[in-house]
Parts: sequence; structure tokens; C-alpha cells
Amino acid sequence: MRVKFFLWLIGIGLVVGIYGVVTRTLQERLEVRLTHSFDRPVKIREVHVIFPPALLLLKLTVEDSARGEKVPLLSIQQTFLRLSFLKFLQGQRGIDLEFTSPELFVTRSPQGTFSFPLVSWLQKNSSFSMTRLRIRNGEVKLTDQAVSPETIWIVRDLRLSMVSKGNKPQSYLVSAIGSLEADPARSIGSVEIDGEFVPAGTTQMKVSITQTEIERLAPYIRQIIGVAPSQGSCAIKSAATLQNGAVVAHVDLTAHGIMFPTNEETIFGLAGNRLVELLKDKDGSIHLAFDVKGRLGESLDWSNATTAAFREAMRQALSRSIQNVLTDVEERRPVEELLQRGMESLGR
Repeated sequence: MRVKFFLWLIGIGLVVGIYGVVTRTLQERLEVRLTHSFDRPVKIREVHVIFPPALLLLKLTVEDSARGEKVPLLSIQQTFLRLSFLKFLQGQRGIDLEFTSPELFVTRSPQGTFSFPLVSWLQKNSSFSMTRLRIRNGEVKLTDQAVSPETIWIVRDLRLSMVSKGNKPQSYLVSAIGSLEADPARSIGSVEIDGEFVPAGTTQMKVSITQTEIERLAPYIRQIIGVAPSQGSCAIKSAATLQNGAVVAHVDLTAHGIMFPTNEETIFGLAGNRLVELLKDKDGSIHLAFDVKGRLGESLDWSNATTAAFREAMRQALSRSIQNVLTDVEERRPVEELLQRGMESLGR
């Protein structure tokens, strides 16, 4: 009886020992493979093998170097990686991924470059066949140093689903939703993404940002029109197409309750609040639509293209507004006021 008991203990010890060697080997190989993929140091605290064939990675971190110091780029509390039996039986490599509580930290430098070009990385590392990606309770933090003052954007409670359509070339249906926050205690809107991601083809995405406090956009608006608003809200919708690094985005912007500091002049030669009065529709909202074209990896050029497109949309809207004002009979404005507003709008 004692002999059987000791043999049983030895057997358990061997299994545990072999399991430990296997998981350590897997951990080391995964760290090397992911370090090569991210081109940055990757660490995994623990690896567990689960049946049916699956891996559970605990606390995966990707580090980046900024000003000589190691800073976190990506941190994932739990990564569940499961082999797709259907793909396996078809002789293909199929992987289901599920991330729990991932945190992505991205910085936009004063030169306009991003610390981690996510879309480019996805295209570069799309050779494996992924059947599904799910993200639960994700967070993205963007620190934008290209505007003054430095601005921080946070998307919390991010839920994302990316499912393979099974086509060739590979394509994935993508949907995501998250809360847009200015700080840990205050939500200022929401972000929704919907579309199709095709790493080796044409990607089409729709992005919707709703009820954003206009003050959060003040540094960007100041760069475009020379004055920053002090009050209001806006909603932004964009439909973008990406092919061979070229991006074409159609942007629709709707703003409500916009106010500027008194007498501060815009680049159009008009005070900010006068500009608002001219741009407002009958419902009191400002609507602007414009297209932006650029290339991934050319961030400064993309920023300039966005600024130029926004300004042109405002110029066209002002031109239409002036024509409407000068022909407005219903409101019976005095001719002198109409002419004055027209001259002010022409500015330069």
C-alpha cells in the first residue's frame, strides 16, 4: 500500500515537473516571438496550458523606451488563446483570442508621430489565421504632445469584437464601443467603431464620437482657426477607407452651443462669436462636412491635410451663409446690417 502511495506521489511529481518545464519553455518562446513582433521587450508573468488546446497568459506587458526610460506601452491582465478545431481540421492555423482588461498607452510626439502605429502593426502581423478577437473592459490612453497644452484622451470600458469572414484575402468584421473620458471620474461622450478590416486589401471603418465637450477640442480648434472655444459640445462621424497606406476619410461634424471669448478674432477676420452666428443653422447647430486624404506614416502631412480640409469647409459654409444673409427677406434685417455682416464675413 505504501509502495503504491509513493509511486502515486512520484507520478504526480513527474507530471507537475513536466508541466512546469513545458509552461516555462512556452513562456520563453512566446516572449521571444512577441518581442520580435512588437520590436519591443515583452514580458509574461505566467503561462497555463488548458484543455482543450488553449493557453492562458497572465499579465502580459510590452515596454517602450521614452527619453531613455522604460514606460508601459501595452498591459493585458489575461490573454486567452484557443486553437480553432474547425480551422485545424481544414489544415489551417486558426486562433481565437480574448483579452481581458488590456491597457494601451499611446503618445503622439510634438512632431506628430505615434509611439505605436496600431494599424500598421496589425497589417504587418496578419499572416496568422485569426478567427476571432474579443476585448473586454479595455482602456486606451492617448497623450497628445503635438498640441498646446498637452491633451490626454482616455477610452474606458472598451468592448471590441473582430470576427473573421473566412474570405481570401483575410477580412474581419469589426465592432467596438467605449466611454470617452477626460479624467477617471467624468465621462464626456462615447466612441463607436463599425466596419471591415482587410489587412491586405481595402479596409472600411465608420467611427462615431458623440457629445464631446468642445473644450477638449480647444487645442486643435485653436490650431485651425486661431481661437479656442470656451463652451459647447459636438458630435463627430467619420467614414474612412484605407488601401495600400492611403486614407480617405469623410467627416461630418455637428456642434451645439458654441461660444468663444469676447472679441477674440479668428483667421477669417471675424470674432469667434460672430463666426458662430454666421455658421449656425435655423436649429442653432453648426454642421460641417469635409474629406481628408493622407497616408499612414506621414502624420505631419495628415495633420496639415486635416487642418486645410477643415478650413476650406468653414470658408465654404461662410460663403453660403453670407449669400443667405444678403438675400434674407423673412427676417427683415436692415440693409445696412446685412451689408456690414457681409463685409465682416469677407474679412481677408
